[in-house]
Amino acid sequence: MDVSMEVVKTPRFILKAVQLILAIVCTILNDPCLATFSYNIHKLILIYVVLCGYMLILLMDLSKIISGGKTPKPVEIFWSFISGILWITAGALIIEAYRNFDELPPIFQILPGNNQFIAAGIISLLNGLAFFAEAAVTFKSG
Repeated sequence: MDVSMEVVKTPRFILKAVQLILAIVCTILNDPCLATFSYNIHKLILIYVVLCGYMLILLMDLSKIISGGKTPKPVEIFWSFISGILWITAGALIIEAYRNFDELPPIFQILPGNNQFIAAGIISLLNGLAFFAEAAVTFKSG
């Protein structure tokens, strides 16, 4: 398969690559220690499904762009918008877990790397904005 540089230089490909990198970074920053913060299991599942699930989805999207596959424009816009909402929700839940960190017993507060959760929350919010930017780029493109 010949991947031309024209495909790699498109705004959609660049946005998808950035989104994938941010998803990988967020997944690395959110280690299983988040589960020890007396967290609601439903919120925890949402966070990890968004972070890990979107790595697979973004890889499929990148391969679709490279192979020249087409998806109807309204479906792409809808998918990007819903993805942005999910990433912003996951980021807000991660930040909420970080804010509740002070209420934990002192033994949990000495864990190293607790600031990684605030970083993961902020990166998740940025990834949500990247999905909204993708929706705008898709809307403007012909």
